[in-house]
Amino acid sequence: KALFMPKWTTLICVIVLLFGCQKTTLPDTFQVTATVGFDNAELSWTSFSSNGEEWLFKIFLNDSLIHEDINIKKYDIQGLEEMTFYACRVLLTSGSYRDSLSETFTFTTQENLPPEPGEITVVGIGSNSISISWSPSFDPEGFTVWYDVFLGDSLVCEDLRKRHFTFNNLDPNKTYQLSVLTRDRQGKESMVTENCISLKSGAFLGLLSDYFDGRPREYGIYEPSDKWEGKRPVVIYLHGHGHYIWPFMMERYFPQKAEKEGFIFLMPQAFEAEQGQPAWQPEYYSNWNDFAFIDELIEKMINENDADRERIYLSGFSNGGFMTYLTAKKLEHKLAAIAPMGGLISTYEFPKYSLRERMPLCHIHGSADDVVELYGNDTHVSFDLVLEQFLGFNQLMQEPIVYDLPDKNRNDNSTITRYDYQNSNEETWVRFYLVNNGKHSYPGIQNWSNMDAHAADLIWEFCNNFKLSDK
Repeated sequence: KALFMPKWTTLICVIVLLFGCQKTTLPDTFQVTATVGFDNAELSWTSFSSNGEEWLFKIFLNDSLIHEDINIKKYDIQGLEEMTFYACRVLLTSGSYRDSLSETFTFTTQENLPPEPGEITVVGIGSNSISISWSPSFDPEGFTVWYDVFLGDSLVCEDLRKRHFTFNNLDPNKTYQLSVLTRDRQGKESMVTENCISLKSGAFLGLLSDYFDGRPREYGIYEPSDKWEGKRPVVIYLHGHGHYIWPFMMERYFPQKAEKEGFIFLMPQAFEAEQGQPAWQPEYYSNWNDFAFIDELIEKMINENDADRERIYLSGFSNGGFMTYLTAKKLEHKLAAIAPMGGLISTYEFPKYSLRERMPLCHIHGSADDVVELYGNDTHVSFDLVLEQFLGFNQLMQEPIVYDLPDKNRNDNSTITRYDYQNSNEETWVRFYLVNNGKHSYPGIQNWSNMDAHAADLIWEFCNNFKLSDK
């Protein structure tokens, strides 16, 4: 007898085959990962297929249910206290079969660190104002920061996003405490402070920028106080290779000398010839013209800063000394005298080096300079050759008047000998300061320099004797 299955039994089997095999079961385990901050903990867990099943996730913090949702993959707990211990549990429940699985763990929130303070740089000082800028302050947690500015204990500006500020309505020749407070959104803060003295009435020291030869260029300037009337001389100083003029200019002796003697002091900034290495270069080595920059800067001082066209002097150290010699050739009709230090003339330039006019020269060099050797090498000629040329340019006698400067500092292991080369009228048009046992440095400034004299004094003492019309 044939066996036949009832129709309703067949239907049940089909249903079981189609749907019974799709029964959703919870995974054997699931792992919760917590990324903990100072005020939050971001939870995430391994992803697995739901096959259409609704799985309910419940999140407990210190035994209190704080959130529940279906089929979520992560949750961010907000509003936690920093440096606080918490117990957390994530409960996974299957909607159809009421099975459950949980993961319990603990964590401690991190400390909310204050923003790292920046560094204040004074970029301009007048008799009634001080301008500052500051480096960016970074919040360790990566949040946006705001800046508040204080003069002494007084808040003068808050919620700044820019990083520069000018304090106005100050008194001349007075010490001020300037502070920048950095805040993050949670109120954590840090402060950096700088003390600065305002200048005498009418004086100004600053880092400025303008377009020269069609390019933006920077230069530092010191203008003496208004006790100096009339047109003022200008001393331009060219820095060495790899140097930046700011804040070098604020920390050095030249602005003090400029105030004492009543001249304008300028320090132009060279472009970077290579990354992080500013250097003066002839136009055939670069895409810019440093001679044009210096020339236009001179004209700017004459036309806008009441400079005396008759008394423009140029000095420089090392790479700036080389550039001083080259600029003397290019701009001899504008320079009343030059005073290079630790720099000479390259072997490439020297064969074609000539001047049409007389040029007063004050040269300072160390006998033990191993960077720019006094006696020359493959890259540059010796000072003896340069001296011979300038004696000819200025029609001077070959035999110098020799004078040893007083050895004021016995700890610097060096002395200075002065050589004056005169004309028939006993006027010194070339002066050579030989720093005996001196290294690649200029007197009176660097720790390893000769300390018997200061370069600014030596340069001004010589240059101040000449006017452009004397040539």
